[in-house]
Parts: sequence; C-alpha cells; structure tokens
Amino acid sequence: MVPSVINLIYAGFSFFRSFAPVRRYLLNKLTPGRTLPFDARIGPAFVLTVQSAVALAFAVGAQGGLVYLFFVKLKRVVGEDILAVVSRAAL
Repeated sequence: MVPSVINLIYAGFSFFRSFAPVRRYLLNKLTPGRTLPFDARIGPAFVLTVQSAVALAFAVGAQGGLVYLFFVKLKRVVGEDILAVVSRAAL
C-alpha cells in the first residue's frame, strides 16, 4: 500500500503542475541560470509547498477511495469477506 501512496503523490505533483496558471507562474519566476533575490523567493516557495500538500491530499484521498471501494462496495457485490476470497485465490 505504501508504494501505491508514493505513486499517487507523484501523480498529485503532476496534477497540480498541469494547471496553466501554476505552470506559467513557476516558469516566469524560476528561469534557468538566474538566481532569485531573497525577498522574491516567498511566492515560488509557497507554490511548491502547496504543491506538496495538494499531492499528499490527492494521494490519501485516492487511496482511501480505493480502499473504500475495494473493502466496502466490492464486499457487497461478492457477498463474502474479501480476505476469504483472497485466501481462496491464493490456494
């Protein structure tokens, strides 16, 4: 489950960066070969921090939704405990 959350965090980073205003803002502020002055670093640092928070929320929400779907909804469809289904399939 942990590798799945890590992959979903990467997907959350990509999802947040796909928004055109965010991408445009970061490309304008963080140009290659140029160092930002100290007082101009607050904006890009805040955007990159928010990116981490959005990615983590996306990952936890997606993983929680998948767990709910798998253990609650699928259990109702199959009609038995999911662990019994997995143990039978493993044999």
